[in-house]
Amino acid sequence: MRGIVLFKGKYGATAQYANWIGEKLDAPVVEAPALSSLLLQEYDYLVVGSSVYMGKFVLADWLKKNGDLFKDRKLFLFVVGATASTDKVTQDRIISKNIPKAILANCSIYFLPGRLDLKTLNWSDNLLVKFAGRFEKNTLRKNVLLNGIDEVKQENISDLIKEVEAFAKIDKLV
Repeated sequence: MRGIVLFKGKYGATAQYANWIGEKLDAPVVEAPALSSLLLQEYDYLVVGSSVYMGKFVLADWLKKNGDLFKDRKLFLFVVGATASTDKVTQDRIISKNIPKAILANCSIYFLPGRLDLKTLNWSDNLLVKFAGRFEKNTLRKNVLLNGIDEVKQENISDLIKEVEAFAKIDKLV
């Protein structure tokens, strides 16, 4: 059973998670847009990670373009952002906006807490975050947008790793 970890992020948190996942699963780690769709067909399952910016996956277009590749294999999707793990309404909105319905049937989704380091943002992202922070009504989100956050920890991937390992073992027995 062969798997691969694909990712696309902007400031490093998604890449960090992808590398940890690749190490745990002994799977190659590749930035998603760099991999040809032909090569993807060699894998039984895909672990795909995308960061979220202002509600949009960095990989949204890539997922839509390559949707046919996912229908015959298991997809484990990890989403990295500042959305609280308890905020199911926002998570559902992000999923419905970014993941084609055809992919959802064979997809497990994990929201992983990210990092927002205001000092590393480019000028346009910094401006957007500050603007959003000033008008945010939710106190928790406002605090994150105005002060930043770093919740990237290796233990955040444990449930994802368990599910991928269980999937790979079950499929090996068949």
